Order: sequence, then structure tokens, then C-alpha cells
Amino acid sequence: MKKLQFYIDEIIDEAIISAIAHQFYGEYEERFDRIPLAVRADFLKYLHKLYEKERKELHLINQRYNRRIRSISRAENIATLGHIHQKLNELAGEIFIRTRSVTEINQRCTKYRDLLTLKVISLTRLEMEKDFPRPHNTFAWIRMGSTGREEQTLYTDQDNLLVYKNPADKAYYTAFAKRMVENLSRVGFVKCKGNIMPTNKKWFATIDEWRQKLHGEFTDAENLVDLIVLTEAKYAGGNFPLANTFIQETHKALKSYHASFQAIAKATVLMPIALTIFRKFKTERKGEHKDMLNIKSQGWLPLIMLILLFCFEHDILEETNTIKRIKALERMNAFDTEFAEELMECYITLTEYKIRAQIDFLKGETHEISYFINPYKLSKKDQSKLKKTLSTVEQLQRLAASSYSISDDSL
Repeated sequence: MKKLQFYIDEIIDEAIISAIAHQFYGEYEERFDRIPLAVRADFLKYLHKLYEKERKELHLINQRYNRRIRSISRAENIATLGHIHQKLNELAGEIFIRTRSVTEINQRCTKYRDLLTLKVISLTRLEMEKDFPRPHNTFAWIRMGSTGREEQTLYTDQDNLLVYKNPADKAYYTAFAKRMVENLSRVGFVKCKGNIMPTNKKWFATIDEWRQKLHGEFTDAENLVDLIVLTEAKYAGGNFPLANTFIQETHKALKSYHASFQAIAKATVLMPIALTIFRKFKTERKGEHKDMLNIKSQGWLPLIMLILLFCFEHDILEETNTIKRIKALERMNAFDTEFAEELMECYITLTEYKIRAQIDFLKGETHEISYFINPYKLSKKDQSKLKKTLSTVEQLQRLAASSYSISDDSL
């Protein structure tokens, strides 16, 4: 039977909720079999108080969240958006501590950052009216990275590109891109360390120039990282038909890059996982991170990349979200249901560690976000779970090596 937590968004409705409630009630009846009526009544009375307290608290959190969401459209300046963003991050952290639902945090953070981006676009266009005549034609703002995968968490940076239609609008959109990057930064979207932003000419062009780029400079081995980034392209604002044209053009180009993906596959299969051949944790031997492992680079990132590779092999380009990609691969029989759920559990477990690190930073408990953890400070149960998670990622690496015909000699 499929695990409900991985499919709840697809099937949840009043009938499902009712069935779960009846299941809980059935457990109560079983536990209280042959227990006197008075004891049952007292138990149910106390249980009702606990449930009602929980229900009210959850309702209040949702109310606060929805108020903040509605306030985005009413914001009149960038500073206000920055304040709203901060409060929404705090609320998302509070919700995660309460539910430990990684997928919920992904969905909520992606939703409010999408709305914030749209509002920043609107305010930036108003700013532009003071200094520039209206452009001749339209543009599209494209999101990539965790935003493109709809896997936003409590910390975000900018991974965007800009495509516009008319070459005559270059001066306008050059200035617009610069203001957008600065305004997003002020709202709390940290500037990308890899410079994947439209202030970098690599990520700024007309639709015709993008066609040339996609079938030209992005095809060589030096641009493999850029190629990977483009697999996560999603509409963020501006003209949707133009964005869709760009994304479809990207998919068309990706299908012609099989040789490049062979190189990506080899690099991904070689990514180190934080396990030794004896199934012990592989940790740093010296330095400030002695006895620690990096949960992001030695677990989470290889998983994300491996799922991408399998999607490319099976021509799954429309999906960018990791969980949805795994489900799509399951539907195509690339993975059986059991292994697909193990992979989804891997994503949940590894992302949970990332979110915990972000919460520690937001609380001021750490001076920077670090994805290094000391696995030996975890409980025995959590150590065992993490080892199983990393072992499953290794298993996926072996499958990828076989699928892409990467021999042991070439590794």
C-alpha cells in the first residue's frame, strides 16, 4: 500500500479525512475494549480538549499566514515586502517545527516567493516609468534552481534569467534587470554566488538570441552547469506565452545534448556519498568540520542530480520538482513503487536536515547556514535512518552508472 504522506496532495478530500478519522476511532474502540463507560467518557472528554486546543492553534497559525499572503498584493514599496518576507519565513519555520512536513514547507515557501517576485516586478516597472519610456514589446522573468523545482525552503537566493522580444528594448530591460536584482536582494532574495542573474549577459537576451545560445554556447562541455540549471526553468512573471516559448525551446535543445548528459552522468556517479564501504559515516578528518559530514553535497545534491538524469533519459522534461519527477519515473516503470517511496523518503530526510540548519540560523543560534552535521551526535534511530538514506542514494548511483553505461574502469 502506498504511503499517504507522499500522495496526500493528489488524493486528499473530505472522504479521505473521514476515513482517517474513522481509522483513529477504530483504534480507540480496540484500545478501550472492556473498559467501563465512565472511564471512556472521561478519556474522550480530555481527548476532546487536547484536539480542540490543537485545532485552534493550527487555525490561528493559518490565519496569520494567510494575512501575510494577502498583504503582499497591498504592499506599496520594497521595504514593506522585505518585512513581509521575513515574517513569512518565521511563520514557515514555526509551521515546520509543528508538522515536520518538508513538502508543505516547499509548497508554502515557493508560493509566497512567487507572489513576492510578481509584486517586485510590478513595483520595479513603476520605478522604470520615471526614467524610461514604455518598452516596445514584452518580456518574461524565468526562475530556476530550487524555485524552479518548487522546492523553496527558509533561505533563498536568486536564480533567474530574463528573455525579451524586441532588440530595440535592450536598454530598458538592461536597466530593469539591474533594478530587479537589487530590489529582490532588498526583499531578502540573496544574490546568486554563481551569478545566475540577468545582470550577467549569459542570462539576459532576446528570444532569438536565446535560440542561438541554446543551440550554440550551451552545447560545449564548459557549460554543463548552465545546462543543468536550464532543466529547472519555470515561468515567474511577465508574459506567459513568451516564457512558454522559451521553455519549449529549452526542452528542444536539451533533447539534442545527449553527449553532454553522458558527461554529467559520469560526474554525478562520481559524487562522493557520506558512507564508507563498511557502511560507516564518511566524515571530515581534520579542520573546523572534523567528525562532520556535509548533508547537502554528500547526500542531497547527488540525489537531486541523479533523479534529473533519469528524467532526462526517460524524456521527462515538463516536471521540475524532485518528488513529482520520482512519481513520473514510477509511472514509467523506471522505479518500482517501493524504491520510488524510498527515494522520496531520501529527499524528505535530507531536506529536513537542510531546513533545521536554516532554522538554527534564523534563530541566531549559528552565524551562518552550515549543512555540516556530526552524525554521531544523532540518536541511534536517526543514525540508522541517515545511513539507510545515504545507502539508497548510493544504490541510485549504481543504477545510473548502469543506465548510462558507465563502466567501473571509467570511474
